[in-house]
Amino acid sequence: MIIEYQTDETVQVTISVPGAPQQEPEERKATTVTTIWLAPNVGIVKFSHEHPESDAAKEELGLEPDGERTLELTSYEIKVSPSEE
Repeated sequence: MIIEYQTDETVQVTISVPGAPQQEPEERKATTVTTIWLAPNVGIVKFSHEHPESDAAKEELGLEPDGERTLELTSYEIKVSPSEE
């Protein structure tokens, strides 16, 4: 089973630098997309998260963007409970 959900968000950013004139708050709209893969009798086997607007903002500031973050279960073992034998 795969579950994908999208979140729309609005963030208000105010940058304050000592000695500089106060800037007006900047409102930014963004969307995140999260996908979860589920396997029977195991649970979550893969999780992916994207935040494209955040990456673009980080690049503007000269920071390293996060990109797509993915966590994946690569090895697991299903054991039978002694009560089920």
